[in-house]
Amino acid sequence: MFRTIRRFGIFLLVLFCGVPVAACAASGGTPAAGQTAIVIAAHTSAPRMTPADIEPALAMLDAEGDRVTVIVADGAPQVIYDSTIGELSDYSEDREDELSRARTEVAERIVSTLAQTPEVDLTEAIALAAETFDGDGQKALYVLAPGLSTTGAFSMLDGRLYAEPADLVANVRDQGGLAELRDVIVRMPRLGVTVAPQPDLSADARTSLTGLWAAYFSATGATDVQLGGGSLNALAQNAESLPPVTPVPIERPLPVAEGECRQVLADASIGFAAASADLVDTAATEARLAGIVASLARCEGTYLVEGSASSEGGEAFNTTIAEARAQTVAAEVARIAGIDLADIDVKGWGIAWPCRVDDIDDAGRLIVDAASANRVVVVSRGATSTC
Repeated sequence: MFRTIRRFGIFLLVLFCGVPVAACAASGGTPAAGQTAIVIAAHTSAPRMTPADIEPALAMLDAEGDRVTVIVADGAPQVIYDSTIGELSDYSEDREDELSRARTEVAERIVSTLAQTPEVDLTEAIALAAETFDGDGQKALYVLAPGLSTTGAFSMLDGRLYAEPADLVANVRDQGGLAELRDVIVRMPRLGVTVAPQPDLSADARTSLTGLWAAYFSATGATDVQLGGGSLNALAQNAESLPPVTPVPIERPLPVAEGECRQVLADASIGFAAASADLVDTAATEARLAGIVASLARCEGTYLVEGSASSEGGEAFNTTIAEARAQTVAAEVARIAGIDLADIDVKGWGIAWPCRVDDIDDAGRLIVDAASANRVVVVSRGATSTC
């Protein structure tokens, strides 16, 4: 029996009971069967999974009618396994043996699965998983992946690892790929655990990655979410012929000099916490700003610090956040330069920055790279124009 989910996801139903799913369901009056979806990464940059890594997810399979689906997260995610536990013995010892065999079958399928297409589209894999949930009963999603997407709406290439989380989430939503995970337990225990060729994540990169996924799962409606906390083993995959996955750069983008007396810093290069003017790594930000203050030392005139924002979030919010982030940078510049904060002109433009680019397309969707270009703080000295 085959069932198509989304345009490229096909279920192969391997039923322990040997009859259609409906015949395996628990009879009336018994608790609704549980549903578990497991998203796995089996590509070059993801550590090879062991049975111990999978055990917490398989522990959810403990009763007749419980269903498990497995989705492989590569460049074209698909469901590779879908099973429902059939009738179990009334004798506890036999029952446990039957459950153990069922869990072992799933584990063997997971550890033997390899990616088939290049890159990783993790939000599409999660959307496929969400479509397997229906009816009542406990629902759980286990994402056994490092969390680094390299294609699709949540791609973290081209500096997007440090993008404002709201911008990337809006991109997923605009493209129709945001999963519905209300009332679903979400676990992503191996977040940030990678192997070569993906460079190890710095603390800064790990913090940003966690922020992206926290924002994503919040937008899906999930409330019981745990990110990280699992095994840190980093065993390389056995297969040598896995399709390639582009490593995600872990360095923040550098400031851009526009003339001798004007520096444009993407919010990502400064290192703000999501939807906040707080700094993720104050020491690292101070080092970047110290370089800018040094480069502006040969310029004359008053310092000007300007903040801009993308269109995501609305005009009022973006004016406030742009002003707050400009104030944060201005305070650091004043301290480094040894001047009073009052001697620095600060302007929060929000979405009214004269230098902004159009970050909304004709269909009303956010253009992520343009949005990132608009989320900046500009530090200048003696400048006669903001552009």
